[in-house]
Amino acid sequence: MSSPIRSVRLLAACVLLVAGCNIVGPAYLLVHGPPTIPPAYTLDSSRTTALLIDDRRGVLPRPVLAQRIGETIEGELLNRGLVDDLISARSTRMVTRQESHDKPMSLDEIARAVDAEVVLSVTIDEFTLSEDGQTFAPRAVVRAKVYDAVRGERLWPEEPQGFVRIVRMPIQQGTTPTTRTEVLQAQEQLARWTGLGVAQLFYKREATDDKGRG
Repeated sequence: MSSPIRSVRLLAACVLLVAGCNIVGPAYLLVHGPPTIPPAYTLDSSRTTALLIDDRRGVLPRPVLAQRIGETIEGELLNRGLVDDLISARSTRMVTRQESHDKPMSLDEIARAVDAEVVLSVTIDEFTLSEDGQTFAPRAVVRAKVYDAVRGERLWPEEPQGFVRIVRMPIQQGTTPTTRTEVLQAQEQLARWTGLGVAQLFYKREATDDKGRG
């Protein structure tokens, strides 16, 4: 076989292979669907669970943002049937208001105060609209853990400090807040995004819809 003819045949084979890949890709997605991320932990829906948004260090610029984060998590867990009996973050917040600064309440004490079997604790480590003070890049860092107050043991994760979840909102050009009203609105949006990012840890979701990493 002459070299030119062989080259033409090889080129034709490559074109067919590439075309085949372009056809198989969408077909695969049509049959199997987009890639998904499994839940990091599956909650026991039959157990009374209390949600705690822990901002004892005052990371959030406004206390109401803890409420927004909690409301979003609660809505997701209840609407998806992940928990049947959920004690709100507002209720646990009322309990922790009674603690002293030098002696914070333990998860066991909080659970007893609200008659919960399990505590889903979400600690706020970072909450900012800009990491460098100039670029509008909303980001939150939280640590989640699930604690069994009946057995007095952590159910998830293995790491004592909790499961670190980093949540970033999409950066959009020309949307940098310039007024107080815009800043407050951006904070509210990040709070709800953070709550959704936490709730997603407990159910399967599409990879393209994931709100955080970790």
